[in-house]
Amino acid sequence: MRKKLFLIGSLVFLLAIIGTAVYFIPKKQKGRAEINPTGIVQPLFASTINFHSLNSIAPPANEAEWQFEISHLDMAIGSAHFEGLKSRGAGTYLFRYTILTAPENQLDTTAGQQEIDEMKTFCEGRGLNFEDAFLHYTDDTTITQQSDPQYPSSTPLTIKGWPSGTAMQRSESRVIFNVGYGKIYSLYTASPCAQQYKAYRNKRHLTTPQNGYYWDGLYVDTFSGRPRDTLNVPSSGGHIVEYDNKTWDQITNVAQDQASMMRVVKSEIGAALILPNIANYVDSGAREVSLAADGGSTEFLCAELHRDGLGEKVAWDFAKSITSQGKYFVWAQAEADFENNLPYVTPSNYRSIEERHDMFALTSYFMAKDSNKTIYAQRSKGWTVPLSTFWDEAREYDIGQPVGDYYLWKDSAVLGNKDSAGLAYKIYRRDYTKGMILFRTFVGWSDDTNFGSQTPQFSLDGNYKVLYPDGTLGSGISQIGLSLSEGVVLVPTQAGLTLTKSVDKTQVVSGGIITYTITYTNGTSASNNVVITDPIPAGTSNPTAISNGGTVSGGVITWNLGNLSPGASGSVTFKVTVN
Repeated sequence: MRKKLFLIGSLVFLLAIIGTAVYFIPKKQKGRAEINPTGIVQPLFASTINFHSLNSIAPPANEAEWQFEISHLDMAIGSAHFEGLKSRGAGTYLFRYTILTAPENQLDTTAGQQEIDEMKTFCEGRGLNFEDAFLHYTDDTTITQQSDPQYPSSTPLTIKGWPSGTAMQRSESRVIFNVGYGKIYSLYTASPCAQQYKAYRNKRHLTTPQNGYYWDGLYVDTFSGRPRDTLNVPSSGGHIVEYDNKTWDQITNVAQDQASMMRVVKSEIGAALILPNIANYVDSGAREVSLAADGGSTEFLCAELHRDGLGEKVAWDFAKSITSQGKYFVWAQAEADFENNLPYVTPSNYRSIEERHDMFALTSYFMAKDSNKTIYAQRSKGWTVPLSTFWDEAREYDIGQPVGDYYLWKDSAVLGNKDSAGLAYKIYRRDYTKGMILFRTFVGWSDDTNFGSQTPQFSLDGNYKVLYPDGTLGSGISQIGLSLSEGVVLVPTQAGLTLTKSVDKTQVVSGGIITYTITYTNGTSASNNVVITDPIPAGTSNPTAISNGGTVSGGVITWNLGNLSPGASGSVTFKVTVN
């Protein structure tokens, strides 16, 4: 069963690990995400920073859903949600969706032709060759399918080549991309005309209000540094003039050209963030493009790690190579992943295969997390499904912050044994201040049917519970084995403090007084130097009658409880006025 949509306050418990916290209130308050020009994030949750592509779900149908988005997302592609979020004062950093490798609008639309005409006027007015902005085929080329296997085959299209084909003029040989979804010209990203026009157009997007509201930054699609993101696979021809008459699979310097364009656009938009979608690629080209921007955003990453023959560790290290440079990295769960589709995958340490899949992505994020620069994006469940219905509440669970980097915990080569299928394994571990992550990586496998095989059971350094996607914990365990590409979040069970927050009224008029009570119960172990902090709830002010010597500073109430003996219990209270 899901929790209520609205929770009050957020409790920070130092030197004690929370067992259970339940609080009900008319409005949820978890702070406000703020990203300033230096790139500092004040995250909504203790252990995750959260992103979502709102263009993949329908706008909220009611106020509760609007408030859910506001209270759960640090960053998002705004899409049709933009004005609704801005008008409600959301602190979410909202990106405008854009494209740099091609015009934003399809050729067979009025907007598409207007954009081409505007670019022509812009470039010629600055003495730049307009035709240089496009890629061109040197020979007659027939395109029969998309370059990316996620797209279906499309109707064949023949483009005349120039100068070695049948085109009478250069403009007839422009490369066209995305045939199945409408015709869009592919731009030559090294062209001064294309670079300067895209910088001008996207600065205009950010400096021109949309019904009175401004976008915060730019999200750039199809910008991974790979040719196949903007070039269809030809069945004949396909040699491109601008790349020394090479075909799409022979070109090696697209990343440098895209990075060059990104730097031009970035210099024009200033402090606003710009993130390219580098898809599922964790290579030098994607890194070059990301470092030219403010970081990179992945897509389908979890699934493609296996299809490309890579292990998760490769992606963890790639993410850290971006964030270590002060850039952002959005770690995206795949829309459709291997674990949901293979009939021989087992739930292993979870209650279902889908749970295992969801935590595969989240635990990967925890392994790659670096300060406040690593962002998590959960998959959508459909274009019409609201965020609250598929949001994994494990994203809200406080496991603290990383304590150092991950390390190899168990290795079959060292231990001299194998898993249940007789195959090798490696398990990595990363410690957090309030839990640990264990992850068995994808290594040395050629047969997907082994996703259900499990390592031997290994003893843990204490008693733990497995965190499930819905935010609940499993039964206590003292040993564990992992299946291929399985990750778990383990929360210690010996932690002592359980906290419950309640309010004396559920409805109150402006100016009314409400009383909050936080009840604590210690477990079987002593808890030392216990501190409870709670922000003043949104929509209220003037905290009074703060019990137990609590103090107020910066909008946060703090109680220093000292040392609690095993089984100790009590409560703290305060009153506030409803605005």
